[in-house]
Amino acid sequence: MNAHGTFYILPLDHPIHGLGTVPGIAGIIPVARHAKAIYDFCSWRGMLAMSGTRLDAVPDGHYYADRQSGVGVWFGCFEDLWRLDKPTGHGGPWRETPVKAGQLSDPYLMTGYDQKTLRLSHNAGRSVQFTIEVDFLRTGTQWKTYSTFAVPPGKVTAHKFPEGYSAHWLRAKADQPCRVTVELVYE
Repeated sequence: MNAHGTFYILPLDHPIHGLGTVPGIAGIIPVARHAKAIYDFCSWRGMLAMSGTRLDAVPDGHYYADRQSGVGVWFGCFEDLWRLDKPTGHGGPWRETPVKAGQLSDPYLMTGYDQKTLRLSHNAGRSVQFTIEVDFLRTGTQWKTYSTFAVPPGKVTAHKFPEGYSAHWLRAKADQPCRVTVELVYE
């Protein structure tokens, strides 16, 4: 899957012992970030074809162009995507979102990113307790509390996850009604 400049592995539905079949999107994994104007792509059994190549591209064993139109297609294998930049970005389940006390956010993808920083803020007049939960099993169903953070009013609390930490999904809740931001920065 190619979305907003990131390629992802989007696995098929898969069975997990004791949990039944888990939808494929629950197991999504980012592969690479790019700034390419990819028009379309397809993959089949590890092979990969992409259109939207540069106008000045020249045949090189991966790129093949029509002699008359100059339009071409790039061919390779899925593993070639790992040569692109590592996945990076920022976003989160809530951005200045009004929430109720104890309301859970939607899950937000956390796996596959190298350095991860969590940023929490709110508009309440007093400190707000944020509870951060994670799911390690790629199911979106097995949540464990990671930590609770007290965020003072008018401040942004940042938490850098330990090197190598990799839960699959993250979600949050606040202990009181207010407008909150829960954002992850991936570097």
